Amino acid sequence: MLASQRHRIILETLHEAGAVRTAALAEQLNVTEETVRKDLLKLENSGKLKRAHGGAVLEVSLDRELDYQEREGQQIKEKARIAKRALRLIEPRSSIFLDASSTVLALARLLEDRELTVITHAQKVVSQLSHLADVKVIQLGGNLDRRSLSFTGPATIDSLRRYKIDQFFFSCRGLHETRGLSEASESQAALKYALFEQAEQVVLLADHTKFGLSSSYFFGQADDLDVVVTDQMPPEPYQRTLSPAELVLAN
Repeated sequence: MLASQRHRIILETLHEAGAVRTAALAEQLNVTEETVRKDLLKLENSGKLKRAHGGAVLEVSLDRELDYQEREGQQIKEKARIAKRALRLIEPRSSIFLDASSTVLALARLLEDRELTVITHAQKVVSQLSHLADVKVIQLGGNLDRRSLSFTGPATIDSLRRYKIDQFFFSCRGLHETRGLSEASESQAALKYALFEQAEQVVLLADHTKFGLSSSYFFGQADDLDVVVTDQMPPEPYQRTLSPAELVLAN
């Protein structure tokens, strides 16, 4: 198979799945992993993808905060599976914090027939839960972040400290092996840092495309996490990095 044919197949697979793994591509293309790595390097140099540990993801600017419509359109099936699995972690009558990520919004959509207190800074989460009589919803105020449709800033963090939080469910822009968790927005990163300090249990919901990526503002390390819910087994270096946390696969 010619290199140009392999490149076309790699890009088609990447656009369908959002991320590709070197080993899976080698098997699909019937070539060695070294050949795939060279192909990925060429495609990265041409700006068509970004290499990550164990594979590659679509090339995006991770330093720009995506608006809600952009985020909701990415990895839809993976987010739904992750949300369904994360739902099983929530105890009745507990107090949980839901962030403004699209993966956590998928979880909010499943909170039917549950007696809960939900604290959030996300307008979309509030809207999603507004019709549920058994769910007490507390929305934090602050400065409106129009891209994420959520409130952030010092006032948000100050009001957060009034509440007991059993579990904090969140996602992020990326999880780097050594530098940790990051966000494109400084105010979102600051809020999540504060929640790490306050929540009894910290639960990351992250699809496979998040591993190996990093953005502008770092707010925590893998050992700050209690549970990680993802759709695929992370690359081996991340399995070691995440070993202090409970790793839950949404199969």
